[in-house]
Amino acid sequence: MPRENGSDDAEAAIGADIGTSQAVIDSAKHQGLASLPGFPFEVRTGASTREQAGRLADRCVRAYSYLGEMLAFRPRCALVVLNRADWSERASNPLYGMPYYSAGNLFLAGEPSDLVAWRLSPTC
Repeated sequence: MPRENGSDDAEAAIGADIGTSQAVIDSAKHQGLASLPGFPFEVRTGASTREQAGRLADRCVRAYSYLGEMLAFRPRCALVVLNRADWSERASNPLYGMPYYSAGNLFLAGEPSDLVAWRLSPTC
């Protein structure tokens, strides 16, 4: 169905596949990262953050299951856990450690971030 010119195309903005209403995951951000199996969503991480990625994925599974039940919807998505070097190369948010979602990917820091260091400092 054609859309009006200038209309808000929210589906395109969130990367939805109009034919299936499923999120389209930008897998270009996954290149060179290891996959962690056993989760209801894709998990990608580097070698140095593998252990932390498993812990974060376990937390995300609980939230994914709870919200999926509450909303009767489970989106297709990927969890991407990055170290500082990978973050600067792959993430579009420049603040390391600030969780964010973009194009089907939930980006989380796999190492302590500046944000955590600042929050835990005694002068805070």
